Amino acid sequence: MALAWPCGATSIPTGSDLEIRWDNTIKYSDGWRVHAQDGYLLSNPNQDDGDRDFARGLISNRIDLLSEFDLKYHDFGLNASAAAWYDTVYNGREDNDSPATFNPVSVPNYHFPRDTRKINGRDAELLNAFIYGKESFGSTTFSFRAGRHTLLWARASSFQTTASHTARRHWTSSSC
Repeated sequence: MALAWPCGATSIPTGSDLEIRWDNTIKYSDGWRVHAQDGYLLSNPNQDDGDRDFARGLISNRIDLLSEFDLKYHDFGLNASAAAWYDTVYNGREDNDSPATFNPVSVPNYHFPRDTRKINGRDAELLNAFIYGKESFGSTTFSFRAGRHTLLWARASSFQTTASHTARRHWTSSSC
């Protein structure tokens, strides 16, 4: 189940040509394991951790915040966005009941490793932070973006294939 709603999307009045917009979206999602752990996976000590980590029941209980800020004056501006999340499941105890086959050595079998807690359980990241603008010189218009920004180029119908190909190429490439 996932619920998302803009909890605050507003243009801030300035009384001038300066435009300020600040949008915030909060999303809640949860995930449930409805089947019992798989005996075949549990029988292999090198493949059992992912299956042992979660018993039947709640496996994700997460809240996300996406915040976007845009400041614009005529054809120039500043844009910044950030995301943060917290998941109570990954910040609590896991259900792994097999210390003999638990692979991470940094924590006991009933805790998620630090990096797993950070990536899935709680973190914040800067997404975009850039300045932008455009200026016309005669019949030619120049535009720019400088800073950290994301551009996605793909048709929606081909995005899945492109993403899969890129991921496969990334994971199978090697360097000398």
